[in-house]
Amino acid sequence: MARWKLAAVVVLLLAVGAAARRRPRPLGGRWLLQTGAQPTNGTAQPTTSTTKPAGGQGYQRHGAEFCNCSDEDKAVCGTDQQTYLNECVMRCAGAIKLRDGVCNKACYPPGEKREGGDWDSRDPVCASGLTFMNKAEAMYDGYPDECIVEGVCKYVDIGQGPVSFEPTTGGKGKKWQDAAANTQLPDKTKPAYDYSEALHKSLLYYDSQISGTISPGYKRLAWRDNSCSSCKGAPFACWCPSLAALQLAHSYAPAFLGAAALCFTDGFNKTRLLDDIKFKVKWGADYLINAHVEDYVFMGSMGNQTEDFDNYAPWELYEKYDKQRLVGYCTKDDPCSEVTGLAAAALATASELLRPDNAAWADKALKHAKQLYAFATEYPGSYMDSKDDGVKVLGYLYSSTGYQDELAYAAAMLYKVTGEEKYKADAAKYFAAVPATPQTQEVGELKPLTAVTMAQLDPDNAAYRTAAEAFFNQYLNGDIRHTDCGLAYPYHWGALTHGNNIATLGMCYAKAPKVDPAYAARLFNYGQHQVDYTLGDCGRSWLVGFGEKYPQYLHQDTAYNSILVWKDDKDPLGVRIPGTMHLGPITQEKTERPQMWQKAMPDFLGNWYPARHIAYGTLFGAPLLNDGMVLSRRDYTYTEPTITYNSAIVGALAGLSEYYDVKPWKG
Repeated sequence: MARWKLAAVVVLLLAVGAAARRRPRPLGGRWLLQTGAQPTNGTAQPTTSTTKPAGGQGYQRHGAEFCNCSDEDKAVCGTDQQTYLNECVMRCAGAIKLRDGVCNKACYPPGEKREGGDWDSRDPVCASGLTFMNKAEAMYDGYPDECIVEGVCKYVDIGQGPVSFEPTTGGKGKKWQDAAANTQLPDKTKPAYDYSEALHKSLLYYDSQISGTISPGYKRLAWRDNSCSSCKGAPFACWCPSLAALQLAHSYAPAFLGAAALCFTDGFNKTRLLDDIKFKVKWGADYLINAHVEDYVFMGSMGNQTEDFDNYAPWELYEKYDKQRLVGYCTKDDPCSEVTGLAAAALATASELLRPDNAAWADKALKHAKQLYAFATEYPGSYMDSKDDGVKVLGYLYSSTGYQDELAYAAAMLYKVTGEEKYKADAAKYFAAVPATPQTQEVGELKPLTAVTMAQLDPDNAAYRTAAEAFFNQYLNGDIRHTDCGLAYPYHWGALTHGNNIATLGMCYAKAPKVDPAYAARLFNYGQHQVDYTLGDCGRSWLVGFGEKYPQYLHQDTAYNSILVWKDDKDPLGVRIPGTMHLGPITQEKTERPQMWQKAMPDFLGNWYPARHIAYGTLFGAPLLNDGMVLSRRDYTYTEPTITYNSAIVGALAGLSEYYDVKPWKG
């Protein structure tokens, strides 16, 4: 294979991220780091009476002062089923001691999935430091009964009892069933929330996800700066500061954001955010163009689940602390049609959105989209079968049931952009090959988005309306579970994205020809219920920086260990210390010597203290099924945000802004 060189790479990062602001002035949003300093904007408190970190476990200490433990191998097991090198290291990580000695090896890694249990139960359980919505889910994930404990996981003991979760109270009492049955559209003059403000902030989130050189006129966060200044990739990819650059997510985000911008252009115009969404989509699209180095060569992934996920340094300093990244390629001999197909869809979408502003760039993006689509269809193959070590990382993190839906959506968008009948025929062919109706719209499940898109482009083909409504009816009819307050909850990981995805797709589908007006109203009302839940209807906002009470404990390292906090050589959080000799939930691989943990990792995971910067616009991962909020960064399946999650609410907020009489937010 030839060696390629990339002149400049820009990345819309997948990493657990932070947020930014649309104005050219920086936002500090920073709280004091002294013990006991508390933000005044709705910090959640634990279920115990403790309101601030207590002494005795090193909270608010960093770097040279933090976690100075011996390398004595005197194993101790935490309640998280992680075996720590010794009790001192366990305390650094904020874990609670279960017993001396090595943890039960049956508890991690989990084994074969088990059927059984009550999937409708709303009683959460804890297994190996992660909370599951009920025992059935934990069993299905492969945990044996002996490793499952009733209740939400208990995290750091801050001196007056362990941190766990906070119930959500004070909701408005609205019922999702009423919204789903309502065939009348609401009064346009009475929006429930300032959707313009929420849209502004949800887009703001993506600013902190940018890697590369940030233009001084666009820099809005004091705690983000230029990154990825040195490209050392092998063979071509920039050694960028991010978690693993997984092209499925990096394509999905600009594809879905771009689709929202095309469907709700008036909403973005009314709020004066059309230029902002275009900027975000183009930034992501430029990265995909740079990753397409030859007609039949595309970078499928960069980084992996070990080194990347074990680096908690600010992205601006990744080049100091991380090694050269593992890079994987999609080629003729080793294709990955899900990856190249979705990238083609994203670039086609971007070309349509940006054409009025930059026709030359749009032509270039469309050229790459056509080439990638040809690559995906002429050399079909799944990344699940890849022999490339880098691409195999995708299979570890994202399972795939096939590439037909990605190809169907790519063909749909190419048909929208070009009007060429061959793409219309391909969309129908690949769409028909997609199996049964999925429960969700997300990375790896593009059938609902394709159905909505083609219902508008090819209204005479009833198959698209049938498929779209079969998908929506699962939610409208209650086949999908909901939380007590009415958030759609197919499964708990990233649950807040699902209801907002339904809102975006439903409001867009309602615009399609031949859609029954009463059904369109039901979709709108149900979608608004999902968005309003997110913004506060249940008693708290799940969008960071919106409302009076919103999440503070995010698994989002940029808002915690920023370039303003990290003192580098004077306060060496990047120093690695021996952590364990054993495999466990917070280790990535078993070694013959102690696994070396960056000091920043136990500080981030074990410190009961809010994020140090307000990560404006970040969509929290998920509530508990009872609508409670987990209070620990460690429980990442609830507290982790991603660029794909946020794309869901951006579209829904644009749709609501388009419908209601809203003004541009002036905050």
